[in-house]
Amino acid sequence: MMDETLTCHQVSSLARENERDSYRLSWGTENLDNIALSSSPLHSGRSSPCRDHGDHSSFLVSFMVDARGGAMRGCRHNGLRIIIPPKKCSAPTRVTCRLVKRHRLATMPPMMEGEGLASRLIEVGPSGAQFLGKLHLPTAPPPLNEGESLVSRILQLGPPGTKFLGPVIVEIPHFASLRGKERELVILRSETGESWKEHQCEHTPEELNRILNGMDEELDPPEELERKRLCRIITRDFPQYFAVVSRIKQDNNLIGPEGGILSSTVVPQVQAVFPEGALTKKIRVGLQAQPVNISVVRKILGNKASFSPIVTLEPRRRKFHKPITMTIPVPKSNSDPILNVFGFN
Repeated sequence: MMDETLTCHQVSSLARENERDSYRLSWGTENLDNIALSSSPLHSGRSSPCRDHGDHSSFLVSFMVDARGGAMRGCRHNGLRIIIPPKKCSAPTRVTCRLVKRHRLATMPPMMEGEGLASRLIEVGPSGAQFLGKLHLPTAPPPLNEGESLVSRILQLGPPGTKFLGPVIVEIPHFASLRGKERELVILRSETGESWKEHQCEHTPEELNRILNGMDEELDPPEELERKRLCRIITRDFPQYFAVVSRIKQDNNLIGPEGGILSSTVVPQVQAVFPEGALTKKIRVGLQAQPVNISVVRKILGNKASFSPIVTLEPRRRKFHKPITMTIPVPKSNSDPILNVFGFN
C-alpha cells in the first residue's frame, strides 16, 4: 500500500515538474516565447480548424498567435484571411479584425479619376476589442480623387505600430469590377487615421513561399484571387488602417534628368515623352488612360460625337523645365463604322 502511494506521489511530482518546464520561458532563436517552434501553428476559421483539438468553431472578432504562427479566416465575410508565419511574432498576441461600415466614417478616402473603393474598410488589431469601437474610427478616411472609390470596408489593425520579425499576409475581400486590365486595386495605409499613403506590396510566388516558411496554408495564384475578388497585402508592420481602392490602371516609371518615354498598357497609343533636362531629379511618373465606352456614347449622343481616351499624368501640377510631348489617339469620324478604333490624324 505504501509502495503504491509512493509511486503515485512520484508520478504526480514528475507531472508537475514537467508542467513547470513546459511554461519556462526561453529567449533563444528556436523559442521566441513560451511556445516551442516545433509545435504546430494555430489555425482558426471555418476552413482552418484547430488540428490539435478538433475545434471547428469559426473566427468572429479575434484570435491568438504566438511564435508558432497561425492563420485566421473570417466566418462572417468570406475570403477574409490573415496569415502570421512561424517566427514572426515575438510574444503571444491577440489579433483582432473587423470590417468597418461605410456610414461610420467621417469622410471617405480620397480618390482620383477612374478610381473607386473595391472592398469594405478593414479594422484589425491586437490589444483586445477596444480597437473595434467607434472611438477608433479614422478621423480622416482616405482621400479619393476623381474615378477612385473604396471597394471594401476600412480594415483597422492594432495595436498601431506592431512590428513583426518578417512579412505577414493579409487577404481582404472586395467588390471591385476591374473590367479586365482597365482598372487596378491600390492599397492605402494610415498610421493614425489622419493621413494616408500608398502601401507598396509587390511580391513574387517565390517570395510568398519564403514568407509561409513551411506552413501548410495554401495561397491562391493572382488569377484565382481576381476570380474570388480577394486583395492580398504583404506587410512587416500593422498600421492602424488599411483601405482597398479601385482606380484606372496606372503605368509608372522612374524618369530622371536623362529623360524617357512612358506608355499606357491599356491604350498603347497613349505616350508621354520626356526630353533630356525636363526634370532635375529622378521622380516616379504615372500615366492613366481610360477608354470611353462607345456603347455609352451611342446611347447618350447617338452618332453626334466620338471621344478619345481620357488621359491623366501624375504627379499633378508638376512643372517641367522643358515641354514634354503627350501622344493621344484622335477618334475617327462618325462615318467610320468602327468608332472605337483610334487614329493619329
